[in-house]
Amino acid sequence: MSFADCVHSRRLRTLPDLLDEIRGNAAAYDAVVLSHALQRLAKEFRKESQHGAAAGSLRELVLPALSALCEQLPKLISEFDSWAVAVFLWGLSVLNCYDNAVFNLLCQRGCQIARSEDHQMRPGDCAMIMLAFGRFGHYHPELLRCIPQVWYDGKKRVDRIPCMYFHASVQSGLPLLPRSC
Repeated sequence: MSFADCVHSRRLRTLPDLLDEIRGNAAAYDAVVLSHALQRLAKEFRKESQHGAAAGSLRELVLPALSALCEQLPKLISEFDSWAVAVFLWGLSVLNCYDNAVFNLLCQRGCQIARSEDHQMRPGDCAMIMLAFGRFGHYHPELLRCIPQVWYDGKKRVDRIPCMYFHASVQSGLPLLPRSC
């Protein structure tokens, strides 16, 4: 049963079930499943944190699964679309885990997508990336330069709140170098 099938069948109801699934099967995931797994991991982490679990001990519990996902990233990054890049950065920021190599790999892929001839990056994905930059208090200058162009080229109304959050985070004295796990 694939990860996507597990999610839809509700077999992975608890964080320990999800962690076991990721640790046991991350090497078999494709790019879509990898990004879905990190999104689900971040959502479960956030849910557990809001229910009173200590973030530090919860993060220690999640790190082996996160490492298993990040190990697969170099093999699959060329298959990532803009949503996968955005959700991976967002997930890392929710987990408050920064790895320079992973961050740069994701941001470089985001730049490739934003600069592609068919402009595959979507404004909503840019908003998620801006939220991640704001949470990290750190950004990738090249990808940051691409985002306004995507917003201005887009035909849809774009939520500018993530951009304001990022700007306020960086201007409020947060370090430009991110926090590590």
